[in-house]
Amino acid sequence: MAETDSSSASASEETSARPGLRSSVTSAEIELRQSTSADLGKKTASKLTEIKITEVTPIEKEPSPTTSTSKPSTSSSETESATKTATGRTSAKSSVTFAPEPAKLEKTSAFATTSLSLDSSSSSKKKEDQRRWTAVEEADARKGFMISMKRVMGCGSSLDAMYDDPMPVVVFGATGLVGGAVARALLRDKRFEVKAVTRSPTTDVSRKLAEEGAIIVTADLNDPRSVNRAVGGAHAVFLVTHYWEHMDKDKEIQQGKHCVDAAVSAGVAHFVFYGSESPKNVCDVECGYMDAKAEIENYVKDTILPYTALRLPFYFEHLLSVFRPHKVRPGVFAVALPMEDKPMDCISVKDVGRCVVNVLLRPKAHLCRVLPVTAEKLTVQQITDTLNKHFADRKFICPRIRVKDYEGFGFKGSKDIAGMFQFFQDGQEVHDVKVTRRVNSSLCSFDRWVVENKQKLAEAMNVPE
Repeated sequence: MAETDSSSASASEETSARPGLRSSVTSAEIELRQSTSADLGKKTASKLTEIKITEVTPIEKEPSPTTSTSKPSTSSSETESATKTATGRTSAKSSVTFAPEPAKLEKTSAFATTSLSLDSSSSSKKKEDQRRWTAVEEADARKGFMISMKRVMGCGSSLDAMYDDPMPVVVFGATGLVGGAVARALLRDKRFEVKAVTRSPTTDVSRKLAEEGAIIVTADLNDPRSVNRAVGGAHAVFLVTHYWEHMDKDKEIQQGKHCVDAAVSAGVAHFVFYGSESPKNVCDVECGYMDAKAEIENYVKDTILPYTALRLPFYFEHLLSVFRPHKVRPGVFAVALPMEDKPMDCISVKDVGRCVVNVLLRPKAHLCRVLPVTAEKLTVQQITDTLNKHFADRKFICPRIRVKDYEGFGFKGSKDIAGMFQFFQDGQEVHDVKVTRRVNSSLCSFDRWVVENKQKLAEAMNVPE
């Protein structure tokens, strides 16, 4: 019991110490309204509807035609507690709700008046229906308010990213596979100013990014102060955390939280990041890197930060590194992916970069949403057939490897990889080609990717085992 109390206390301390956290829906709604009024330009603020917060009170009977038409006197204290604008706060005892629109008030009033002419049983039923209607409207209003406010904050003074100067975007993981693809996609569009974050600004990859026009920023996700400096002044941030560098789930989660907290403090208008479902929560499968990203995604959603979460599948580029075809005998290579006969969602990281560009250019369509991107679904046999089609001097085979085989390989991270493929096999990782095409209409097929990367594939297969 003591352990439970201490854990609750620590959780409470963490909540109060964390910037931008929604400790309660009500306070967050009010704080959002305050920050929006103070921070947004007049053009945007004028578009916001004045939202009134009132106590939930039963609807009184309207006076009958025979009664006096004089209005009952109302004390100033009652009036003050009955209506407050969203720029103020209600007392702890009062219940907070959104005032219905005039049309809804008329509906409620008419409803109450009609109820007077019914018998007691009918009146009770009507009142019960009314209470249900009010509860639904309140819930919808709260949900809609939080989402719409995040979108307005993210859009600034324009609903569709129209800027006189390039939009400053900070890219974490810019020297890695996904972050690098995002940084280069942004650099190809002159509407962006790209700040590429790295711990090693003197590497060849960093120098090349600088030559392409990126501003190299030195920061470490393990160091909150350096992250705060990197994020300062950014309109948007792209975050991808790299589990395989250390294979420590808790460390990756903490790195993500450092970046999210910095973005909240800096008032970032759009936070785009690599999120995930949690295999552990969905189907009780252990996969450290996916579970860590799911935890970061939940952390982002609990803030006032306007976000877009990208759920990413297997990359074609994995075939150039850890999952490259390996030689089993001269001229014969095996594609060893434990998917058996089940299809797997795949995409090129270049297309991920293009998706991020379009998400940032059209914030109105993507704020507060999860995008399950993919280019196509492929079985291992289809991958093998495509490789055989384009490599006449080699033969590719797809041995039937089970997830349990990967678990037994014993190298560090083998259980995480096995968990990932088990999650893919179970069909729990849902991606949508149609949704992806709405964000990026020029998706690259695997066949085209092999043609464009044939030399790189050949070099990868020639690497000594």
